[in-house]
Amino acid sequence: MVKRSIFSSGVLTCVFNFSTMWLAMAFATTDVVMETTPNMTVGCRDNVTLTCEANSAKLSNVKDVKLFCWNDPNNISICNTTVNTSMCRYETDGSSHKLSVTIVDIMPIHEGKYLCKLHSKLGTKYSATFITVQGCLGNQYYFVNNSMAKCKFNGVYSKGDIHWFEGDQKLNSSSNGVMDKYGCYDITSAIEVQSGNHTYYCRLWINDLRRYVSTQKVVPDLKNSFGSKGEHQWICMLLPAILVTFIVKV
Repeated sequence: MVKRSIFSSGVLTCVFNFSTMWLAMAFATTDVVMETTPNMTVGCRDNVTLTCEANSAKLSNVKDVKLFCWNDPNNISICNTTVNTSMCRYETDGSSHKLSVTIVDIMPIHEGKYLCKLHSKLGTKYSATFITVQGCLGNQYYFVNNSMAKCKFNGVYSKGDIHWFEGDQKLNSSSNGVMDKYGCYDITSAIEVQSGNHTYYCRLWINDLRRYVSTQKVVPDLKNSFGSKGEHQWICMLLPAILVTFIVKV
């Protein structure tokens, strides 16, 4: 009994041709040397420039490059060869192709993988740069009277917690963090305090860094309750106007 192959000669020819084409493209992309900016850790509000370079003697003509772009962590193109501004610049001298993109005023929402993509007559090649954002801390406030103290840290990243201390003794407390539109956190915490000869500290602990990055000293006042630093300034600005009005009326 003669066994017959389930594949026809036409199917085998198609598979062979596809395999040959795939291998040819795979070897072709090895002719392209592609490098991007190394992974980096940056601070809030920094300006960051990412550079992607592709080199190949077989890409000596601009028309050999069909697509050359930077994509952000959401896979949206933010720079390509059709754009030439101070934020996105494409340069070539024939076999060398360079694409640079500048991200201004970087915030946590910009954190992630940035992908450089090259699609040419030699095939498609990718290279990536990871950006990590740290060191974000905006304004800080406190409110205190003879029974309660509250601390707030705005614009914090990465995520953290507020720890309370009386002198060197750590107190039981909890904090609440809410993310803003830039990917930072507004963190608040409140505790009951005793008036008199007591000094409290609220300290901002960043989980990723495993350390405290900011401290506020809070001293309860027996006579007067008082609010944030900003509130003190506001009261001081109003006081002269109130005195003038009182003198005029008298």
